[in-house]
Amino acid sequence: MGKVISVSNYIALNDKWHEELTLLREMMLSCNLTECIKWGAPAYVHNGENIIGLVAFKSYVGIRYHQGVFLNDSNEKLYNANQSKTKGLRQWRFKNTADIEEHANLIVQYTLEAIQNQEKGLKIKSEQKKTLIIPRELQDAFKANIALEKAFNRLSLSKQIEYANYIIEAKQNSTKQSRLKKIVPMIINLEGLHDKYKRKIT
Repeated sequence: MGKVISVSNYIALNDKWHEELTLLREMMLSCNLTECIKWGAPAYVHNGENIIGLVAFKSYVGIRYHQGVFLNDSNEKLYNANQSKTKGLRQWRFKNTADIEEHANLIVQYTLEAIQNQEKGLKIKSEQKKTLIIPRELQDAFKANIALEKAFNRLSLSKQIEYANYIIEAKQNSTKQSRLKKIVPMIINLEGLHDKYKRKIT
C-alpha cells in the first residue's frame, strides 16, 4: 500500500477490501464519529478519545473497539487478539460484504454503545512500564561475580525489578548487605524473589 493521507486514500489503495471498508466507513460516519488516520489506518474518535479503528489484513477486515471490553457482547461477536496482553481492545472480524450487511444493525448498536461508554468515562488505563534501577550494591556484586550478572540478565524484567527494589528499599547498609547475601544464590538458580510463596498459593 502506498502513502496513506486520508481514509478515502486508504480505501482506494486497498483493492481486496475496498467494498468492505467502504461499508464500515459509512456506518462509522452515521454514528457521528470524527474520522481521521492514526497508525496508518482509519480511526474514529469522540470527544478526542479513540473509539474505533478499521483494520484490513490478508484473511479478514475488521473493527477495533479500543475499549471493547466494556461492550455488552451478548452476541459473542468480539475477539481478543491476545488474551495474555490485551486489556481493553476487542475486534470484530468480517470475511466479506455479505457478512457486514447481515450484521449492519448490530455493528451500529455496538458502535453507539462504545460512544456512550466513552461519555461515561469507561476506560482501561494503560499501565506505566516499570523501570529497572540496579542499586550500587548489586552492581558491585556483578563485578565480583560474572556468573551472577549473567544469571540476573536471564531473569524476566519483573523479577529483576523485584530483586533491585528489595535492595533499594532497605534503610541500613547492613540490611542491604544481608539481603544481597540472601538473594545471590536465588538469582544464580534463576529463581524469583517471591517464587516460593507463589508455589504455595498455586
